[in-house]
Amino acid sequence: MFCQEETLMLTLKGTPLSRPAALLGTAVAGLLALSSAQAACSSPYNPVKEGLSRTYQTAVNGKTMSYTETVVKVTPSSYTYTNSIMPGASSTVKCTSKGIVNVASMSGTGMQVKEVRGVSYPPNLKVGSTWTSGVTMQGNVQGQSVRTVMDTTSKVVGREKVKVKAGTFDALKVQIVMHSTMTMNGKQQKQPTVTSTAWLAEGVGMVKTTAAGTNVELVEYTK
Repeated sequence: MFCQEETLMLTLKGTPLSRPAALLGTAVAGLLALSSAQAACSSPYNPVKEGLSRTYQTAVNGKTMSYTETVVKVTPSSYTYTNSIMPGASSTVKCTSKGIVNVASMSGTGMQVKEVRGVSYPPNLKVGSTWTSGVTMQGNVQGQSVRTVMDTTSKVVGREKVKVKAGTFDALKVQIVMHSTMTMNGKQQKQPTVTSTAWLAEGVGMVKTTAAGTNVELVEYTK
């Protein structure tokens, strides 16, 4: 999951996939007293609760922008969240014993999920944890046939304190490498490999992501 949904959303909004800012964003968070349905999807570094929201800030093309992710529905085997980057769209993510499984569906974007691979978040993250994830989507966007394939490899490389506008957090440091291709109207375009770093705080989720000097930081969250 790391960043794949937001990558697609920013791409569909006109931000080229090759730009580092298009990679950034992700994670829904907030760990409180959970119902059995919420507990099935929730984990220490990717907590899930209906009504939980996270607001992030970044810069795209030299302009500061903010977006908010909100968990709107939780079931024993999935949860659905919205992202203000794409008004009217929502993403539903599957929850399994092996972890959170990429994107189950994305509505309101003109794109359909054709295949998901690996897990987005293993249930018990710790220093040294490694995992892979990927998603293939296709559809029609602004009259153009689009197919996008994204694959990531992630590794927890350490733990450190990180300060953002929302506060100072003791966080796991995760290195992420993403390979992607996009096919538009039958013409395939291989995108540059993007390496990013994310910091995940227990009970909060993603608090910061960086790629090629571009930062996304948590500015506000509600549990």
